Amino acid sequence: MNLCPNFFTRRKPSVGACIAAAVALSLAFATAASANSPAPSTAPAVAAPLLDAMNFKSNVQQMQMVAAQNLPSVMEQTLKADTSVTAEQAAEVKQKFEASRARVLREFDAIFSSPEVLQGLEDITARVYSKHFTLEELDALSAFYSSPAGKKMMSSAGTLMIETMPQFLALVSPRINALVEKTRTELLAETKKSSPAK
Repeated sequence: MNLCPNFFTRRKPSVGACIAAAVALSLAFATAASANSPAPSTAPAVAAPLLDAMNFKSNVQQMQMVAAQNLPSVMEQTLKADTSVTAEQAAEVKQKFEASRARVLREFDAIFSSPEVLQGLEDITARVYSKHFTLEELDALSAFYSSPAGKKMMSSAGTLMIETMPQFLALVSPRINALVEKTRTELLAETKKSSPAK
């Protein structure tokens, strides 16, 4: 029983998704903020060199492409989650979605093309990085990602994730699914046992 098919069975994640995951992981494992962290008001300017070195805008474009590709599956999952929608209605909605996909994608692209959104994404990232790294650390990171080794790291991120992620998932997902199934079975048994017989 695989409770997360879209996540646990994906064998070849796209490069954009891999870079997005790498950025998310780097934030998740960042060190706690120190007293030398720049003030929030100065964060965008302070972190700008690092974001440039990490090709932030290019990464956003790749994430946009990945998200656009996933729109049909998101629509399908939304329909499945709505218990008020019949199978016939869901099928009709999917047909209409396919017919209007070009228009939807234009509207979707407009969201990411908005200067407000682009600047907002950059400011958010800058604030988070500035919260968890000191000025000296930001400078060091910027220098690294501007170096040949850092550029190679960024350009190889997708390949590295593509090669490691399937192995990670192959190792972990069966154990997670077994745990979920075991917990579900135990809780269901307890529920049936405590429920009055009819």
